[in-house]
Amino acid sequence: MKMAILRYLLTLPMMFAVACSAQAHPHMFFKSTAQFIVDEKGQLSQLRVVFLIDELNTLYTLAELGVNQDGDQTLSDEEVDKIAQSVLKGFDHYQFFTHLYEKQRAVALGKPTNVTVQLHQQRLGLVFLMPLDAPLALKGRSLSLQLYDPTYFTEITIDLPPTIVGDKSSCTVAVEQPANTEQTRQSQVLLSQLSREEKPDVENVGALFAETTRLTCKG
Repeated sequence: MKMAILRYLLTLPMMFAVACSAQAHPHMFFKSTAQFIVDEKGQLSQLRVVFLIDELNTLYTLAELGVNQDGDQTLSDEEVDKIAQSVLKGFDHYQFFTHLYEKQRAVALGKPTNVTVQLHQQRLGLVFLMPLDAPLALKGRSLSLQLYDPTYFTEITIDLPPTIVGDKSSCTVAVEQPANTEQTRQSQVLLSQLSREEKPDVENVGALFAETTRLTCKG
């Protein structure tokens, strides 16, 4: 059963609105966490990003792709590959919801070459390993990571504290909540008035509601 948001999300594999939702954004809900992967040279080389999709959109997604039809919560290799290929294609339109910055300037990320897929308590779990275009020496740097959907059709919240993998002796990680400003309040009102088929007029509106994971390293 394809609904109007399929046209809105184009190739995004999670294609269905929550039927009981009010006519407001967001309509999908991801829990998330991330890991900063530091290599032996003390450089940030990769990010590991985890998304856990809400139960109802998991159900719709599996049905649309025709996988796990027996409902046993076990995916075959063929089913995993089918989901992975669809997710890689769909999430690419949204930069995999992953945005890394240094002093408000975007840090270029490469595309993940694969995605780990599994079912966890009736929720679809996705793990992306995303390389930086060029590894960053961390000494004296402050980086911020935000996981969000620019259209705010999907709400992404941090469920588990982000961590550092590798040498973490000189770096700390902290999660900051989005600022409660007049702009965010006005945007929330406007979003609440949108139907499922409408896109927000505010460019990159999802960034207003994104939690920020800040990686701070000593000089």
